Amino acid sequence: MPKRRALLGAFGAMLAAPRLARAWPDRPIRWVVPFTAGGPTDVFGRMLAERLGARLGQPVVVENRPGAGTVVANTAVARAAPDGYTLCQTISAFTLNPALRPNLPYDTLRDIAPVSQLAISPIVLVARREFPATDIAGLVAVARARPEGLSYGTAGVGTLSHLALVLLMQQAGIRMTHVPYNGFAQASLDLLQGRLDMVIDIWGGMRTHVQSGALKVLGVAGLAPVPGAPGLPKFADVQQGFDVASSFGLIAPGGTPGALLARVAAELKAILHGPEMAPRLLDFGMVPVGSNPDEYAGWVAADVARWRKVVQDAGIRVEE
Repeated sequence: MPKRRALLGAFGAMLAAPRLARAWPDRPIRWVVPFTAGGPTDVFGRMLAERLGARLGQPVVVENRPGAGTVVANTAVARAAPDGYTLCQTISAFTLNPALRPNLPYDTLRDIAPVSQLAISPIVLVARREFPATDIAGLVAVARARPEGLSYGTAGVGTLSHLALVLLMQQAGIRMTHVPYNGFAQASLDLLQGRLDMVIDIWGGMRTHVQSGALKVLGVAGLAPVPGAPGLPKFADVQQGFDVASSFGLIAPGGTPGALLARVAAELKAILHGPEMAPRLLDFGMVPVGSNPDEYAGWVAADVARWRKVVQDAGIRVEE
């Protein structure tokens, strides 16, 4: 019986999709942000929501649903009606959580429909000026000579910054000591004062210190060019194909008609690469993307699989 109901529901959605696509939107759309108001993710979301509403001819209303590493917001969206009137902003935690939190109240690949990867923020590994290496190859050499003698700070266990270096250590066969912080402010201060060897954070958070000469970049974790600093060394210079960046995306309830997802993705791509938004994102150290639903779905599936293996091999656990 459950299988029959599922089939009937899917058939009904197929029949309804053309009608929904023609009529949609005829009322305000909810845009869920998984953080409190006023932070960078919220500001980015409000910028997009305002411009998307202008293009669609209906208000796009931001609703802040913080909590549990974005799980609260994602759960609300997974349980919402798949009618195109609920969208949710994501960060990298969206594809990390399936590996770190085995008891999620939703299935990331089944209950949620990817809409678009909106943008990425390059992640950089920075070191104090006196550190005896200038790139990832040099870091690997120093780490092999001093097993567990090097320390690196991150925003916490299970964050993207932490897992990016875990992946590097797994691939390069080295070990370093992880020092987790509650955010990057104290980690950056400890690095500047010589109590840490390295910190890994988004480029936008470290750019000022690097440009002032207080810190130096050992490597960029992703393959995309860093806004305003295209010549920085990359993790991929040592580990071929290494590509990790902080990701911002948009999702909808599973079962939302594909025509609606494609419409939203197309509008957002035009916004992100437009003359008003693109320069602002680059100033923030972000690279606009604007992928379509199929492209983002493929990226999500691959990223979930990648981090499941990294977390399992490292034995990482996050307290619920």
